[in-house]
Amino acid sequence: MPLSPDTTDTIDMEAFCAWLDRRLKHAAEVTAKEKLASGEYVMFKGRPVPASLLAEEAAIKRARQRRKAAG
Repeated sequence: MPLSPDTTDTIDMEAFCAWLDRRLKHAAEVTAKEKLASGEYVMFKGRPVPASLLAEEAAIKRARQRRKAAG
């Protein structure tokens, strides 16, 4: 029996998951590029990470070095 013009074709779950995966990866790439351009994210070991995270890590490292030097 042919499909009526008002009926949409359905896709199987595997095809839907593949499509959704591609869309999510693309959205994540666009978001990362925008955040890198704004300075909110920086590249660290080939991956975009929040700049605040690196600043916090550097502050912890400096505090440890000060404690080590003090005693």
